Amino acid sequence: RSPELVRGVLLNNCAGGMNSKFAAFDEDLPAATRAIASVAFGFVDWLLSFKGLARSLFDGIRSEENVRAALQQVYTKNPSRV
Repeated sequence: RSPELVRGVLLNNCAGGMNSKFAAFDEDLPAATRAIASVAFGFVDWLLSFKGLARSLFDGIRSEENVRAALQQVYTKNPSRV
C-alpha cells in the first residue's frame, strides 16, 4: 500500500441525503408543499448560478466533518466505516 500516492478521492453522487429536490415532484406530498418546494429549490438554483456566491458557500460547508456526517446519514448500515 502506498497512501502517499493518493492526493484526493472523488465521491460522485454519494450523498443523496443532501438533496431534497425530489419533494417538488413527489405526488404523495400535498400540492402546496410541492409548490413551496419548487419555488424554494428554484431560488436556491438561481442563487447558486452566481459562481462567486456558490464558491463561497461551498467553501464554507466542504469540511471533512460535514461530508462525513452526510455520508453517515446515507450509509446507515455501518456508519463507522465512512
